[in-house]
Formats: sequence, structure tokens, C-alpha cells
Amino acid sequence: MSGLRVEEHPDRLVVTLDRPEKRNAIDADLIAELHAVCADLEARPRLLLVTGGTEGIFAGGADIGQLRDRGRLDALAAINSAAFARIRALPMPT
Repeated sequence: MSGLRVEEHPDRLVVTLDRPEKRNAIDADLIAELHAVCADLEARPRLLLVTGGTEGIFAGGADIGQLRDRGRLDALAAINSAAFARIRALPMPT
């Protein structure tokens, strides 16, 4: 995973947003990585702790540069919202 660092512990996953050059802005690759984390947690429930890897910055929001390059269908698919809804629906506290 390139935009996330994942530390696995027996009782939890610690996921760190790690795109310091973009102030941890959330792009399509990071969304795909978050879906992979969710799939793991859905199969093997544990606590999830999400943090920002850049000092003082959790996430700079969506990667606006990439959003400009996405088409209308990508916008309608709401891929960012779908990932956040999936995190919210996890079986253990997040």
C-alpha cells in the first residue's frame, strides 16, 4: 500500500494516512487501499484506529487535482463517500 501505512496488532489495526507531499489528501488509490482494509476487518473484526502521518495534519480532504481529472461518472459513483460509509459500517469501533 502506498498511501497508507498499516500496523497490525492482535486487537486492532492502526492505519496511517501517509501522503505528506499532498497533506494526506485522499485520492482514488488511497480509497482503494481503505476498501482493502475494510475487507480485512469485515473478515476478521478488530478495532480500527485511523491517524494522519504528517505532523499536525489528519487529512487535507479530497485530492482536488485528481478530482478535476475524474469524469462525470466518477463523480456520480461517489467513491469517497462509499469508502467512508463502509468504514462507518464496520462491526467494531473505529
